[in-house]
Amino acid sequence: MSRWFDRLRSWRKPIEAASESAPEVPEELLRRLRLEAARVADGVMSGFHASARLGRGVEFAGFRAYVPGDDLRFLDRRRSLSEAGLLVRQYEVEQDRALLAVVDASATMADENRAWAEVVSAALVRIAVAQGDLASVGVIAIRPRVSGFLRGKQAFERATELFVAAHAEPAGAVAGPDYAFEGAVRRVAACAGWLVLVSDLLDEDPPLLALATEARARGARVVALRLETARERDFSFGASARLRDPESGVRVETFGPAARERYLAARRAHRERIDALLLARGVLVVDAWTDAKPEVALVRVLEAIASHVRAA
Repeated sequence: MSRWFDRLRSWRKPIEAASESAPEVPEELLRRLRLEAARVADGVMSGFHASARLGRGVEFAGFRAYVPGDDLRFLDRRRSLSEAGLLVRQYEVEQDRALLAVVDASATMADENRAWAEVVSAALVRIAVAQGDLASVGVIAIRPRVSGFLRGKQAFERATELFVAAHAEPAGAVAGPDYAFEGAVRRVAACAGWLVLVSDLLDEDPPLLALATEARARGARVVALRLETARERDFSFGASARLRDPESGVRVETFGPAARERYLAARRAHRERIDALLLARGVLVVDAWTDAKPEVALVRVLEAIASHVRAA
């Protein structure tokens, strides 16, 4: 994970170098992200036994008379022998499910958080498409991006390409998702699919809140994966620390131990407020930290999905 982060940090382009055209995707960074995401996803798929299937299910729906051209694999020989004619088994297939994983790329999300979030999101896409589901990813930044819904290997490739390409643009304050996500949210909601939002949720008015509210109102199911670094969680500064607001640029110098208690109290109050806002909208909130393995967060998201499916 650290290698992916170090390579990503060294590649970041200055603002003035950004182009209006689609940026070139560095092949080495793309390869590293795909390898890391595939490793995480494959490890979770092999060890996570509590099914959190996102996609299609098959339910037995009874028998009907055989019609020439029917698939003979569904011919029920035992029932056909006891009845006056050939009978085939019928099944109902649930509507296709879709997954949309969105990464918050606002200024408060440092490179470490964002790279970690992208690995988890790409791994989630890999798991979804392994189950035959449609999948897409998005990035909420100054210029929001969203990929199309695809299946299989192409969905995973498109997701990782979008994540890497989005790093060519500067991070900054985000007013909120624009029309770029409107179609994607409608697609997820139409099939009662899943929207997974990955963010530090540090903004007073998180840009993902409007997206979650719209998705829930349309019928989609939403999980918010709240991501923090160890320092954001513990405020583990042993001496004087110079802190900078990533959006306003304001700098503050403080003595770590003296400020820690005030910081933790403010963090707790902020988390409680954000939790209340999300839970009131029916959004499941899952916590994760970048000093833990990405597999831990991925399993927590899948467990949240599984619990929601069982409760439905």
